[in-house]
Amino acid sequence: MAVATRSDTPGDGELSATYTRGFTITNLSSHPLKLLSVAGNTHQEDGVPTIGSTVEPGFSTRFEVTWLYGAYRDIKAQFAVLDAQGTPIGTYHATMKVFQTNPVGPSIASEAAISPGLGEVQAGRDQLTVLDMPGTVVDVPAGQGQQQAEILDRFCAGNPSATCTFVPTGRDKNAYTGMHPAKGIVYNNTPLEQFDQYTWTDTASVTHSVELSASVQATLLKIVEVSLSATYGHTWTQEHQFSISQTLNLPAYHKGWLDVRDPVVRDTGDFTVTLGNTTWKLHGVSFDSPDLTRPVIYVKQAVPMTPEDLVKYKPGNGFDPDVQATEGDRTAAVGLS
Repeated sequence: MAVATRSDTPGDGELSATYTRGFTITNLSSHPLKLLSVAGNTHQEDGVPTIGSTVEPGFSTRFEVTWLYGAYRDIKAQFAVLDAQGTPIGTYHATMKVFQTNPVGPSIASEAAISPGLGEVQAGRDQLTVLDMPGTVVDVPAGQGQQQAEILDRFCAGNPSATCTFVPTGRDKNAYTGMHPAKGIVYNNTPLEQFDQYTWTDTASVTHSVELSASVQATLLKIVEVSLSATYGHTWTQEHQFSISQTLNLPAYHKGWLDVRDPVVRDTGDFTVTLGNTTWKLHGVSFDSPDLTRPVIYVKQAVPMTPEDLVKYKPGNGFDPDVQATEGDRTAAVGLS
C-alpha cells in the first residue's frame, strides 16, 4: 500500500485568526474518488464534503478541521477508488490532524494511503494528492470515437489540472463529406414534364470524428486550429455556403433535388492529455473544414410526389390535373421549397 505522511509546526508568521485548519485533497489520478465515511476525533463544527460525493479526476475537495487550544483533532476520510463504470476497485485513506505543540499556534499534519497497485499518494502540510503510478500511459486508437470524446470532454475544458495538445499527422486535400441532400426540393404538380434551371445551396462547416459536447468543442477547435496553422500555415474556413445551379428535367407529378458531397480538407492528428502521472494518447482524430478550391459533387434525384405532396403543392387558379396546363399553371406548380 502506498503511504505518505507530513507534519509541520508553523512559525509566528503563520498564525491564523481562524480556528479551523483546511486540508485539500486533489485527485490527479485517472479514477474518481467517492467519499465513503468520515471518522476520527472530530468536532461538530468540522467542515466535510457530503458522504457519497465524488472527486473527479483533475478536481479537488476540501476538509476543515476544528482547532481547539490544547486539544488533538483529526478527520479520517475513506474514499472508494472507482473504475470507469463506477465500480469500486480499491480504497484511499486520508488522515488530517490539528494539534497543539507550540504556544503560538497549532501544528497540522496529514497522512494518506491507497490500495496496492492503484497509484501513489502525496501528503504535504495541508495538501494531499492522489496520482496514478508514474509513467502511466493510456492509448486510445483511431475509431474509438466515444472513448476519445469522453476523455476530451472530461479533461480539455474546465479541468483545472489537465493539459491538452494536438499534433497533426496527416492531411487529405481530396476528401469529401458523405452524400446528403442540398437545401431545396422542386415540385412538378402538373401533367407535363418540366425542364428548367434551379439553384441549390448547401452549408458546410468544421466537423470532427468525435462527438464533443458544446462546452469542450470551442476550446478544442482552437487548440487544433493553432496547431494546424503552425504546421501547415493553414487557417480554417469555419463555414461556407456552396451554391450549385443545375437544369432539372422533372416528369409529371414528380419532385426532385440534388444529393451533394461537399469538398473538405481532412486533417488528422493525435491528442495528448496529461494529468499528474498519467498520459492519454488519442490517435487518429480527424477534422474536416470546407475546401473552397474544389467543386461540389452532385447527383440529380427525382421521385413521384406523395399524395400529401399533391395536396400541399397543388397549383392555384382552378388548376385541373386532367386538363393540359397552361404556362401560368406550370409556373405556379413548380418551384423550390
